[in-house]
Order: sequence, then C-alpha cells, then structure tokens
Amino acid sequence: EYTPRSKLKILCDHLKIQIRLKYRKKDQIDYLTYGKQYPKKINLCLLHNHYFLNEDNNFQLIEELIKNKSIFFNCFYY
Repeated sequence: EYTPRSKLKILCDHLKIQIRLKYRKKDQIDYLTYGKQYPKKINLCLLHNHYFLNEDNNFQLIEELIKNKSIFFNCFYY
C-alpha cells in the first residue's frame, strides 16, 4: 500500500528519523525534509508513487559488466 507524503512526518516522529525526499516537480528536481533533526537521516527518492533508497551503493561492478555485454552474457551461459 502506498504511503502518502502527508504521512511521512508522522512516520519520522514515530521512528525518530529524518527523511530527505527527492522528487520530480514538472521539469525540475525538488527536495523536502520530514521529521525533526534526529541523528538518523535517510535519503529517499519518489518516483511514480514508489519510494527508493537514495544512497551510494556497490553496483558499479554490475554497470561495468553491462557495458561489456560479452562478459555479462557469458556469465549466464556456463
């Protein structure tokens, strides 16, 4: 079930976290911050009513494999 943006403040106060939400507003990117200045901060993106964690990850290796399709596809045929 979708959690509307209007409920994020209640969620933040209950979990004692702060959420920084990145979303598209017409042709630009905008940010909203929910919750008080709690030590735990979470960056989220909102896309088509779905929230995604917005943080650095270790998917660069997968991106490199996809760029070099021969290596990527050979991994699945052995």
